[in-house]
Amino acid sequence: MVCGTSQAVNDWYDRHVDAINEPDRPIPSGRIPGRWGLYIAIVWTVLSLLIAPLLGNWGFVAAVVGLVLAWAYSAPPIRLKQNGWWGNAACGLCYEGLPWFTGAAVMSASAPDWRIVLIALLYSIGAHGIMTLNDFKSVEGDERMGIDSLPVLLGVDNAARFACLVMVVPQ
Repeated sequence: MVCGTSQAVNDWYDRHVDAINEPDRPIPSGRIPGRWGLYIAIVWTVLSLLIAPLLGNWGFVAAVVGLVLAWAYSAPPIRLKQNGWWGNAACGLCYEGLPWFTGAAVMSASAPDWRIVLIALLYSIGAHGIMTLNDFKSVEGDERMGIDSLPVLLGVDNAARFACLVMVVPQ
């Protein structure tokens, strides 16, 4: 639910960039009209918060952290996505580190062992590189809309080298 929410939030706030890079997506193409994209993001946020307590305290806290990062990544005024370093770090933590940490915490009903936290952090670092690769499809729109993704900041070739390094080193 939280991951789906993050996608809905990002689709709404990226609609102007997507109109350039991926105009056939549901929001920029008009298949999801008006403010319905925003309403979907809000409803999914509420549903996530209603379901999360079923996973216990650790699950609820993880859902709140994930939702806060999802909105902070996409929505103004914070919009971590504006900076490829911070935005990719937030996604890496949410998509890789938080699930590892949460799964271990929920299963053990306690804080995970430091070794699990270390593995979660390594996976998060690797995911930073994956997120950099994901930005290659959006370079034109990012440049036009003032989003400092790593391919925009470093150039495509240097960003590709950086992404590969960041994915390999934690392995």
